[in-house]
Amino acid sequence: MSVGLSLVVALVTTVSAFFAGAQQQEFWYRISIRDSPCGYLHETVTEDDGRIRTESSERFRIDRGGSVVELSQSLTFEEDGRGAPLSATVRVETGGRPVRHDYDFHDGQPRDRSFEPDGSPARNDDDGVWLTPAEVRAFLKARISSDATRISYRTLDPYAGMSTLHIEMTRLGTERHDVLGRTLDLGRWRVESDGSSIVSEELRTDQGVLVSSIADVGLGIMSIELVDREIALEALNSTPPELLDSTLVPVANMVGSTDDSVTAGYRVRFETETPRGLPDAGAQHVRTLGSGVLEVTIDAASGSSASEAERSDPAYLSASAYIDLDDPSVRRFFRTLRRSPTDTTLEACERLRTAVARRISNKTFDVAFGSASDTLRSRSGDCTEHAVLLAAGFRLAGLPARVATGLVHAPAAGFEHGAFAWHMWTQVMIDGVWWDFDATRENRFDAGHLLVSTSSLDGGAGERALSEMLPLLGRMRVEVICVDGVVLDEPGLEKGDDR
Repeated sequence: MSVGLSLVVALVTTVSAFFAGAQQQEFWYRISIRDSPCGYLHETVTEDDGRIRTESSERFRIDRGGSVVELSQSLTFEEDGRGAPLSATVRVETGGRPVRHDYDFHDGQPRDRSFEPDGSPARNDDDGVWLTPAEVRAFLKARISSDATRISYRTLDPYAGMSTLHIEMTRLGTERHDVLGRTLDLGRWRVESDGSSIVSEELRTDQGVLVSSIADVGLGIMSIELVDREIALEALNSTPPELLDSTLVPVANMVGSTDDSVTAGYRVRFETETPRGLPDAGAQHVRTLGSGVLEVTIDAASGSSASEAERSDPAYLSASAYIDLDDPSVRRFFRTLRRSPTDTTLEACERLRTAVARRISNKTFDVAFGSASDTLRSRSGDCTEHAVLLAAGFRLAGLPARVATGLVHAPAAGFEHGAFAWHMWTQVMIDGVWWDFDATRENRFDAGHLLVSTSSLDGGAGERALSEMLPLLGRMRVEVICVDGVVLDEPGLEKGDDR
């Protein structure tokens, strides 16, 4: 869940500007979801001995089907007085062991030193100029104080592997508000970033100080409000919002369970400002109809060819923070599993899926996103833990693997035809073909799945893939055309072309 909210927090922390002139500044923000206070964001900037240290930490609690989970993430960024980046540390806790990434900067570009002593380049797909946190503050102060109506710049997203984040700000007007006992004229801004449909509205002082931010993150309206320290800390002790029901997508025309279904056809509509697509991968094939409608066909008994880039991508075989296949306990667990000499590769993979399902005996929402080693030790988790542990097993067997994010059909109270719920499973590449495996279901895979994105979970790739999913949850409509050859709804006269 936290990864779905991290993009909003990244936007806030990268564009927050502080009052100039002091050696240290500190701000506290209260985080609320659906008008329920649930946590805080704390930011400080310190200047000492020619160095500028920017620190932000976020903690909040959510309710997932009766299980309350506390999530946290933090950033420490150091630069010199001229704006040259020196180091950065990102720490994320989602219920398992903390995940930490340490970065240095070579020729101004970030290198992740968390796994390799010499550092590996972070996922920075833009070679253009980007601004450090101190440069962002100075830039925003100058632009806002000069009555700019549009502001555009690039910075780094700390929670997406230090990838470049392009931010566009548009002034919507000026309003007067009381802020911590002072009456101030504030500018209202619309804030957008590339690669995400999340749009926020912010109130800022003429010096660029963030006063409030609101955004629809798919789970509901998330707000961040400047308050004093006591109010911010108190929010963490409030009754957390229940978010599991927010991930449910109604489905029309479905009859019965899809657990044993092999084929299905769906019509999918997105009620978004910009057209959305779904990937052709694994069991899923997509074609575009008119008026922004997609026709999705699922054949659980088949896979789809991997691209040349996917076949050569080392990330699908490597260890990462969550798919930590270099952990001794993970290696030991999969090494002891037996394989029949007559097994095909697909059958051997099915044995791994069954072993993972049995190992995770405590099916629970208590962990938001645990690593493979955490899951192995605790024997607990939901779909995310099943997906990462199975991906680790596939990679240890020498097979490229990734996680798949999307929706799965399941019975749901208050939904006549059941509902599609947020879900994660695993895809493995066998002889150049991607196959789907779901360790939470009775069968290897079934037609009650809709794929939204895939990720190697390398660096910040997983965070970005998951953050793309959440904004769609309240804006997605699914209709069933057929299941296992039984027509449940006529597709109409709309025509489309295979993508």
